[in-house]
Amino acid sequence: MKKILLLSYSVFLLLASSLIFISCEDDIPIDTTPLLAEPAALSISTGMVGSVAVSGGQTPYSIQVGPDTTFCTATIATIGVLTVTPKAAGTTSITVQDASDPVRTVTIPVTISIGHGDINVAWTINSQAPNLLCPQVNSSQARITVDGYSPVLRTCGDGAYTLSDITAGNHTFTAELLDPSNNVLSTINQSIYVAANQNLMLPINFNAPLIIGSLHFAWTIDGQVASTGCSSANSTSVRLTVGNLSPMIEPCSNGQLTMNNIPSGTYTMVADLLDAGNTLLSQRVESITILTNQTANVNLDFITGPMVGSATINWTVNGGANCPTGGNISITANGPSAGNYNVSCSAGTYQIPNLGPGTYSFDLVLTDPAQPGQQATISAQNVNIIAYNDANISLDISCLFCGGTPTTGNAVIDVTCTGPACGLTGTLRFILKDCGVGTPAQSTGTYTGVTLSAGTPNSHTFSNALAGGRCVQVYLDVNNNGILDTGDAFMSQIEQNVVVLGGQTVTRTVQLDAVSP
Repeated sequence: MKKILLLSYSVFLLLASSLIFISCEDDIPIDTTPLLAEPAALSISTGMVGSVAVSGGQTPYSIQVGPDTTFCTATIATIGVLTVTPKAAGTTSITVQDASDPVRTVTIPVTISIGHGDINVAWTINSQAPNLLCPQVNSSQARITVDGYSPVLRTCGDGAYTLSDITAGNHTFTAELLDPSNNVLSTINQSIYVAANQNLMLPINFNAPLIIGSLHFAWTIDGQVASTGCSSANSTSVRLTVGNLSPMIEPCSNGQLTMNNIPSGTYTMVADLLDAGNTLLSQRVESITILTNQTANVNLDFITGPMVGSATINWTVNGGANCPTGGNISITANGPSAGNYNVSCSAGTYQIPNLGPGTYSFDLVLTDPAQPGQQATISAQNVNIIAYNDANISLDISCLFCGGTPTTGNAVIDVTCTGPACGLTGTLRFILKDCGVGTPAQSTGTYTGVTLSAGTPNSHTFSNALAGGRCVQVYLDVNNNGILDTGDAFMSQIEQNVVVLGGQTVTRTVQLDAVSP
């Protein structure tokens, strides 16, 4: 009996334990946390890397459906960071899953646009500032090329340039140093990566051979050696300037100096003799040529008298010796030492002395007593007068009334009408004159009984008219009284220009379009 009770009791305990166990299993909560992505959608540009934070569910995470690799690639770290690397513009999506059963997923739309960045290029030449080295390597420009873009040319001395809006990504960068004939002196090629919305700092250095020479300058003063002449002239120093290079100053008594590292080429050399207060006592200006790896030797004598120069003016007429008989040349010098000079045209040359240094213009006027009122002119502009030097000027004067060119021509004037002038009858009067209402007529023509018509023009020829710029007046004298008055037809422009060419016939059409009230 006791054994039966004991067995029953054991079975009871077993059943009770089972029930308790089942009850505990039913109380375990089910994880319903969704898989989340932050941001929920990704928008990035080429040249950048995008990131999405994945959370929720059970780790580790993995990519269930990858993106279209035409546009981007993607990886995900165990901690839940999705990394997206764009390749081209477009749209795609990425699905990430967790480790639960069943798995939970989240899909991230990805939009990729073309990114752009800037390239800040800065260059040196032989590791020195370009504005110093450009002349010494004979460079004028730098040419910068990024594959897919047009080359950019910059002045060599600029030293820097920014290429804007370059497509993000990998590129080949090329920079070339050019001489004035576009020959390449130095080339740099390198691969670069441009990141979107960023500036790529790109320092480069051109290595180019120097093309330089030197100048040895020696001086005397008023024919004396420097040690004696400097004292006599109360001079303390000599300043030498070659082109736009930095001046060099040397004590006067040294008598010489050497300027090195001068780029090859032809220069204007200016040598100044100075006193203790840097007052200019004398100046010499010369043209010099510097050759590569050679020294140019220049020896000059400073003259401490008045610092003046001169101008020798030479002229021809109509390309040769075609001065009119008795012709006169009047020369006007405009500048620091202004003046007027007269000389016979046949002389062909005239020197104007004692001109203070500076910039001048010289105006030449040719006149002929046999051609009153006629003149031919020419000017020489921006002539630089240098102390102790002579400026040599050659000019050719174009003269319509001079030898070598016919002095007269023919002018044909055709007359039509319009408006109220048409249909009127009277005496048609032609006048050829110097321009200006009050000037006298040079030639006239008269035709009676003319009826104005808009069709076939009435015509008059001025034969052997004096060559040059002239004006024409034409009117229909209705009442035949010889003056323009009420009822007459005339040109509303009053005068019209006509250029008479020597030995030629020119035609001008005028129109009578008004009636005098």
